[in-house]
Amino acid sequence: HADAKESARAEKLTDWEILCRAAELPCPHAPGECSYAAAVAEIFKRNAATLSQHLLATALRRVLRDGPSKTVRVPLLVGPSNTGKSTLLYPFDDLFGPKFVFHKPAVGSTFALRNIVKRKRLIFWDDYRPVEFAHEKTVPVATFLSLFMGKDVEIQVSQSFNDGNLDIKWNRGVVFTAKEEGLWQPTTRVSAEDVRHLRNRVEEFRFTEVVPELKDVESCAPCMARWILKFSEEVPPVAAACAAVSLPTSTSAAASYSAVAGFGAAMASAKLPAAVADALFGDILAAGAVDVSELSRDDWPKLPSWSKLRPLEVRRLVAAMGF
Repeated sequence: HADAKESARAEKLTDWEILCRAAELPCPHAPGECSYAAAVAEIFKRNAATLSQHLLATALRRVLRDGPSKTVRVPLLVGPSNTGKSTLLYPFDDLFGPKFVFHKPAVGSTFALRNIVKRKRLIFWDDYRPVEFAHEKTVPVATFLSLFMGKDVEIQVSQSFNDGNLDIKWNRGVVFTAKEEGLWQPTTRVSAEDVRHLRNRVEEFRFTEVVPELKDVESCAPCMARWILKFSEEVPPVAAACAAVSLPTSTSAAASYSAVAGFGAAMASAKLPAAVADALFGDILAAGAVDVSELSRDDWPKLPSWSKLRPLEVRRLVAAMGF
């Protein structure tokens, strides 16, 4: 009876509110004895060269609050085994309850997405390879793109429901992990263009350094909630540097610029108007770039929004890019 009341109260909270409440709870372990908290510190310390705790926490916060969309990409933790990718995220099962987390379906499942309609709060697909699942038609390319862009998508369910089809729109949290080797290799069924579209729906966070003794880590939802809340609220060093030169952008756009490395700094240096910077960012995302350095000098004028730049804005942007 008490559990039923607690479940009813939780139903009224948003997923982000549940995380914030968990952050206020004490760690169940004695001070200094939480293996999860120690592992988190070690994981981010060892991977500091390629991984930002601020950017990962911010990406998790955004997708938990708003769900995936054109401007909110799905966090994808990529790297070799035993680098801590899954360890960071396992407490989500404790945070929401295992039955409220949609775990990775088996490759080749006939109704791979049927459980998504069962009161799930989070999609957590551990060791998920989008190209492989698309190749096997478990989660086809078109389904993946619609589902993780916040659009309506038709999924197959048992014939006893809706004649075997059901329309859903996912607007809650999503997070993936994957091994990096061969992750984005095209196949006979998934073209290079398909791969670009798939990759454009995720924001990759790279893990490179193995962390020993992760098998002994005990999950801790309050400690996970605390680091996500703390680091998503703090201003990361790069963002602080950009703020110092008064980047003239909208709040929503500035929050999403991290999806393309180096873009925010370039816009800060060029001092472009918010509308122009936002339009450029949208075009670069649509092209599938994850780093502004991927664009050559000849690529920029081909962007649809390039025509919105005035002559002196073009000059400042060219100087900012070092062309």
